[in-house]
Amino acid sequence: YYLRPSVERVFSRLKEFRKISSIWTRGFDKVAIHYGMGVLVMQASALAQIEAGRFNHSRDCLAA
Repeated sequence: YYLRPSVERVFSRLKEFRKISSIWTRGFDKVAIHYGMGVLVMQASALAQIEAGRFNHSRDCLAA
């Protein structure tokens, strides 16, 4: 239960910045891939921010 706020924050970011809320594909496998790719992009963006030395921006979804 204590992890719920962080999970909700991730879903909120996926819906708002990665347009997950408007999925046009059908089927569990395709939707799972769509969500997985969104999470992968968020993690890659955070890693790029950390490697660039901008630790304060590592949770920012819009910075690239």
